[in-house]
Amino acid sequence: GHVDASDPTDVARYLLQNKDAFDKAQIGEYLGREKEWQDGFALKVLRAYGDALDFKAMPFDDAIRYYLSGFRLPGEAQKIDRIMEVFAARYTDQNPGIFPTADSAFILAFSIIMLNTDLHNPAIKEDRKMTIASFIRMNSGVCDGGDFPDEMLTEIFGRIKNDPISLKEDDDARESAGVGNGKSAATPATLSTAGLSDFFFGSHYVDQDKTREVNYQKEGDQIVRDTESMLRRRRKATKSGSGSKKTLRDSLKKNASVKFVGTADSGLRDEYVTPMFDVAWGPAMAVFSTAIESANGTDGILASIATEEEMDHAVDNAA
Repeated sequence: GHVDASDPTDVARYLLQNKDAFDKAQIGEYLGREKEWQDGFALKVLRAYGDALDFKAMPFDDAIRYYLSGFRLPGEAQKIDRIMEVFAARYTDQNPGIFPTADSAFILAFSIIMLNTDLHNPAIKEDRKMTIASFIRMNSGVCDGGDFPDEMLTEIFGRIKNDPISLKEDDDARESAGVGNGKSAATPATLSTAGLSDFFFGSHYVDQDKTREVNYQKEGDQIVRDTESMLRRRRKATKSGSGSKKTLRDSLKKNASVKFVGTADSGLRDEYVTPMFDVAWGPAMAVFSTAIESANGTDGILASIATEEEMDHAVDNAA
């Protein structure tokens, strides 16, 4: 049908009406475009797309399934953030009283996506997969400072475990492949790692991830070589100096008060540091919440994680 390409609401309507005809990976890529792209037009389309969906009285994970049925999530974390932020805001508006803030809904939505990947990724061994207890622990304290009801998280865990989030086209393809070969229908547990990534993020983005991985490895190797070279030069300078027998441990003790390096001193600009923090805060929060939970109030263990001064510095840097 006709679409007004200058009207975000009309473009969103057109994408929804034709979601089964278009490439869902391309729809997801478009909806996740940068905020600055075409003066924010794609972001306006994304918000209009969310506003066109009705999540009233839907269980939270069912609403996520419905939302993600029209497109394939892109592979970049920042694009997923934008897409799920819109979902969380829309769900919270239509279901008042379930979440105290849209941020709480966003965090749980992201946790559910992580859970879906963790439970149904064949590359993760069974004994390493997330359990109900670890899922509850991961979401501890993130509901506006409180906890989500255990019953709610347990029900979500069970539904995701028994019925993974995936696109209808991928389900049909797996079922056809199983029936066509005279075998039982394929399940996520029988798919290869690449196959799982294909049905959740799209093969095009898997190729992009592989390219990024290769480039990352090359860059990492170069960093290692540069570091080794720097250490060799420093050792030579130390030997040719005053002849002091001061050890590395002594130097560290002397500089023990220096815990953090500001971006201005390191040469890094905020435009580089901020995106790294945006990507790292979620996994870091999950790791530290597990560590602190394991400490169970034991001062010695907590002190081994970080001192009060270090935690204050971390909060200041995060702000």
